[in-house]
Amino acid sequence: QYEKEIFKDELKRAWKLELKKDLAKKQCQRGKWFLEHNRPELALERFESAIELDPEQAEYFAWTGWALYRTGKSGIKESEGYLKQALKLSPRLAVAYYFWGLIKKREGDEERAIEYLEKALSLNPNYESAKREITLIKKQSKASIFGKIFSNR
Repeated sequence: QYEKEIFKDELKRAWKLELKKDLAKKQCQRGKWFLEHNRPELALERFESAIELDPEQAEYFAWTGWALYRTGKSGIKESEGYLKQALKLSPRLAVAYYFWGLIKKREGDEERAIEYLEKALSLNPNYESAKREITLIKKQSKASIFGKIFSNR
C-alpha cells in the first residue's frame, strides 16, 4: 500500500514526458527488486506502471511478461504476448529471448528453451545467465538420458 502511495505522489509530479520516463525507469527497478525477492505480484504492478508511463520501452514489456508468468495467475499465452510485444519494439532484445527460454524450460520444452537462450546469447555474448541456463538444461538432459538407459536393466 505504501508503495502505491509513493507512486501516486511521484506520478503527480511527473507532468513532463522526461519525468514520466524517469519514473518509468524507477518503477522498472522496483519491479526487478520485487522479483529478486520473490514477490512477482508486486513486481508485475511496477512493470505495468512502467509500461503505462513509457510504452515504447521494450524492456518493460519483457519484464512484465516474465513477472506475469511468475505469478502463475495467467496463461502462458498472455506472458508470451508481452514478450512478442517487446520483440516487436526491439527485435534484438536479448532479455526477452532469455525470459522466453526460461518459460519454455519451466514448461518442459527443453529444445525450444535452448533455442531461445542461444538466441539471447547470440545477441549478447556476455549473457552469463543465458550461458548458465543452457549448461543446466544440457546437463539435466544428459542425466535424464543416462537414467533412462541404466534404469531399464
